[in-house]
Amino acid sequence: MSKEQVERFLQTIYFGDRGCQGYSLDSSGNKFKIYVDEISRIRSESGNWEYYNDENIERGAIVFSGVIAVHLSNGGYIPNDYIELGAVEAMEPPTAGHVKIRVELGCGVEPSLVVPSIVDIVCHDVYLESPERPGEEIR
Repeated sequence: MSKEQVERFLQTIYFGDRGCQGYSLDSSGNKFKIYVDEISRIRSESGNWEYYNDENIERGAIVFSGVIAVHLSNGGYIPNDYIELGAVEAMEPPTAGHVKIRVELGCGVEPSLVVPSIVDIVCHDVYLESPERPGEEIR
């Protein structure tokens, strides 16, 4: 996917009050997944969620595929709170055709302390996955 395609796709995902349930790295499959308690889609012309729930995915994942690099900066804390999608950058040769996506995951250390975990993922594609539709790439 191009930088613009990735940005357009990510703009259709609502993470406002959703939480990270974990992540996994599949080295042989070149995939990095962030598991989310519930994923909602944004389909309104306004670009806001507007409580649209027809395509919700419970216990779903945002899947980054064609992954060639993942950089975690979290001080060792385990992400278990908020999710914020950040900047998308097109990569230059020798990794042209890939994008770098920054994701911030909240790590609830104590009830009153949440620290950010920054994840930079260099990948070729991104899609959603539902436990009810295994193997299907949801776009």
